[in-house]
Amino acid sequence: MTLNKCIYTLIIIFNISCQGQESRNSNIEKIEMEMFSKILNKSRFQNSEENFENINKELLGINTKNLEKGYNEIRLFNETTDYQISKEGKYIKIGDDILPDMDKIKEEDLITYPYMKSVITLNKIIYQNDLASILMATQKDIDLLSDIVILLNYEKNEILLKKIADNIKDLKDYSNNFILSIVFYNKDHLIRKKLLQYLSKNQEIISHISFYLVDNRKQIVTVNKLLDKDIDSAMGFLLNLGLEGRSNDDIYTGNDMSYGLLNNIFISYPDLIQSFERNNYFGYEDLRYFTKVFHTEQEHLNDDSDTETYTIQDADGYTNLRKEKNAQSGILQKIKSGEQIEVLDNTGDWWQIKTKEGKTGYVHKSRVKSGNNNHSTTYKLYDRPDFSSFSREVMAKGEAEIAHHSSGWDFVKIDGTTGYLPIEEKRQELEKEEKKKFSFLADEEDIKPEKKKGFWDNLFG
Repeated sequence: MTLNKCIYTLIIIFNISCQGQESRNSNIEKIEMEMFSKILNKSRFQNSEENFENINKELLGINTKNLEKGYNEIRLFNETTDYQISKEGKYIKIGDDILPDMDKIKEEDLITYPYMKSVITLNKIIYQNDLASILMATQKDIDLLSDIVILLNYEKNEILLKKIADNIKDLKDYSNNFILSIVFYNKDHLIRKKLLQYLSKNQEIISHISFYLVDNRKQIVTVNKLLDKDIDSAMGFLLNLGLEGRSNDDIYTGNDMSYGLLNNIFISYPDLIQSFERNNYFGYEDLRYFTKVFHTEQEHLNDDSDTETYTIQDADGYTNLRKEKNAQSGILQKIKSGEQIEVLDNTGDWWQIKTKEGKTGYVHKSRVKSGNNNHSTTYKLYDRPDFSSFSREVMAKGEAEIAHHSSGWDFVKIDGTTGYLPIEEKRQELEKEEKKKFSFLADEEDIKPEKKKGFWDNLFG
């Protein structure tokens, strides 16, 4: 037998083997769907063809006629989810694996599995709007309920919608299409205004979502197939949420979190302002008003940056503020080197100045350094007083303006950008924790990653 014939024979054998495996998988899949349908029926789940089609179209934007035989992936924002839909069984399944040893599992055993109970709960809520299933899941399966509301667009129960909004915490725990599903309906990319309004009482999560959209804009447009205008429209709604109806209020912009978010977004992404202007601020008049406030504050900052600044520079580390224009005059106070002062009169060799304490006197002009305050300092600001929160580096010309203190943190405003800045003791605590984490003296359990169980390991022990 020639080499070519050997290869041809192997290919035929491989194809036959693959076809056999596909046939077996198809058979197991068919058995699974039949058993799932039986168990769902026994659990008093009924789903007509008309209801199946209407709900799929209403919630998921799925045209049932386009579904293939067997299981179909439910894709949201062009990404896979952990859910599949069966046209034949008229139900949604959790996970993409066929149950192992399906032909050996008894029907009465399968119905007792927590997994199967979750499947029943899911379908009763989605297709039957079953209140009993909602109440049970609220107590025992809040993660499933979150997926039902967020990923599958279920909003028929106002109390449930509010509860899930309260349950959304740190974005790092969620997938990309989950975060996008918080903001947009996946079927038409309209903004989920009701859900976001419930979320708006947590300004921190609104801030995280807003920066997530603008920071990941390129991926969202190319991978998830949203339009730039979709993102800009959502940003308009999000920034307007905390400012709506407050145009006539006396807002101190230095520590208002809602205005601080708008301010920080505009500083990081100034092109967004142009988009708002082109689109007439998407009809949000309060957004228009506070954008003008932002422009006004930026103009003041620019004016301040052009002001001549003066500091004391002395090799001894300080200089003396004197009553009169001579070295023998009485000393009013000592001024530290590097301290900023206000120059009242710069004629002659002795300049009249004013210290930060408000004292007026004279120093020799050789001890005064002049020049615009154009040096830059980098600060790392956090969204909340927590090192695990969202952070960004801010390159600033001026100093940090402290609005208030909070347990080792300063809420500051730096060149218009607001956020939390850890005091020195907090930074030292973080450094100690990091050193301990990576030290060879640390306990093995503290540094060894935990092995995660697979889906079926959790299901079958």
